Order: sequence, then C-alpha cells, then structure tokens
Amino acid sequence: MGVAGMVLGILAIVFFWVPVFNWILIAIGLPLSIAGLVVGKQRGEPVGMAIAGIVLNCVPLIISIIIIILIGSFLGLLAGLIGGLAGGF
Repeated sequence: MGVAGMVLGILAIVFFWVPVFNWILIAIGLPLSIAGLVVGKQRGEPVGMAIAGIVLNCVPLIISIIIIILIGSFLGLLAGLIGGLAGGF
C-alpha cells in the first residue's frame, strides 16, 4: 500500500497543474499511504515508502490549495476593479 501511495504521490506532483486529476490522485494516494504506514507499523515492516507517499501526496495538495487561494484572490480583486470602474460611469 505504501508503494502505491508513493507512486500516486509522484504522479500527483507531476500533474499538479491538472486540478481534477490531481485531486483524484491525492484522494487515492494519501489514504493508501496512511494505511501502508499503519499496517507497516503493526507488522513491524519498514514504513519508509509509506512516509514518502504521505509527503509526496501532501506537497501537491498544499500547492493546489495555494493556487486556489491565489486565483480566488485575483478574481475578487478583478471583480472589485470592474465594479469600481462600472460605478464611475
């Protein structure tokens, strides 16, 4: 499970610019990585791949959240400017 989560995390980093595909990869990869970490610790197996999967899935998630905030801020600013211009006429 940890390896699958890590692979999906790598794909999510590569495709972070494709919003819906990226979110699907993260939605599948992050739980797989967390499950791999839990199962690996219970069985006493190495959990390095699962930890890497968690990190690799969190990075594009954070990048996506920042991009959404920036786009929302830009659109709000643009709407304010357009509203200000329209009110001046």
